[in-house]
Amino acid sequence: MHEVFQLPGTAIDGSDVCCLGTQLARVVAAISQIRGDLEWYAADVDPYHGVFPMDGSEPVLVGSSARLMEQLSNVSQFLRGVFLAVEEGSAAPRFRNDIDTEDALDADLGDAVIEVRAFDSTYIEIHNCDATVSEQISRIFGVAPLGHTPVA
Repeated sequence: MHEVFQLPGTAIDGSDVCCLGTQLARVVAAISQIRGDLEWYAADVDPYHGVFPMDGSEPVLVGSSARLMEQLSNVSQFLRGVFLAVEEGSAAPRFRNDIDTEDALDADLGDAVIEVRAFDSTYIEIHNCDATVSEQISRIFGVAPLGHTPVA
């Protein structure tokens, strides 16, 4: 079982728009403060005003959090995208078939410990199996997981 957060742009940087590359990079930076041991994969990526070096439903290795943040920052906004984090050194991680940004909230994360979805420029969704990361997300962005009381 994992927790799901939905972050609008206002929670990330006060903006009325969402899924900016800089916002996604900020989310990854917050996660990497707690989990510096992650490697990231990307799937179903559709950048708007920028180039992201991969797309398609099969996850492609991006690399470290720093590398992903660099790639995200090169795109002005994402229309969609799934960014999956696995523990560093995971050999041939298992992911679900045909990864899509609009997969169900309870979709199997496979070997991913965190999944970040850029959702139609309306919000960024974080699927997470790590309680420490959940606390970090709540603290930094002032949101509670779906189905929980909002953070004061």
